[in-house]
Amino acid sequence: GEEFAPMPNPYTRDRYLKYLEMGADVIVAGGQTKNPSTEELLSAFKVCNAENIIVLPNNKNVILAANQAANLYTGAVIHVIKTKNVAEGYAALAVINPAFKDISALTESAQRAANEVISAEITKAVRNVSLEGRNITKGDYIAIGGGELMAVEKTAEDALITTLKSIDTDLSEMITLFVGKGVSDGERAA
Repeated sequence: GEEFAPMPNPYTRDRYLKYLEMGADVIVAGGQTKNPSTEELLSAFKVCNAENIIVLPNNKNVILAANQAANLYTGAVIHVIKTKNVAEGYAALAVINPAFKDISALTESAQRAANEVISAEITKAVRNVSLEGRNITKGDYIAIGGGELMAVEKTAEDALITTLKSIDTDLSEMITLFVGKGVSDGERAA
């Protein structure tokens, strides 16, 4: 595989390298504040040089651009798996096997894997706010999943525990925790 867009930030680069290790051929860098354009996606499709291209947007705001690019591109059949976050992207990519010849069944399987993911994000509140009837103080750790507030706690660890307790983990086969660059090795081990 070949990278498409330069990724100067080591954290961002490391996050994407796992996708390359899992079989992705091209990465179009993006994020919450910088979504790739339709033109960037079209350029990435050209780099792939394949009959079928599977796209994992990994952000609900990128799905529209991916669908627009798919409709405009004539060099291949583009299959957009509607992944809304990195966790859904990993789940979808994990079931994609290039040797599998039934592309329709393959993309359905990838979409089903993405849809089965239950995810939440934990972040630090940047201001005081009242959300869903709960008072959040600047510096609190909040967990948001499925568009809903799942936890408000004083520490990231407590937010994680509260979030896990609110999810029916008996139906889960695996729990994967992604941690950001600001998390120390000691905190990761805890």
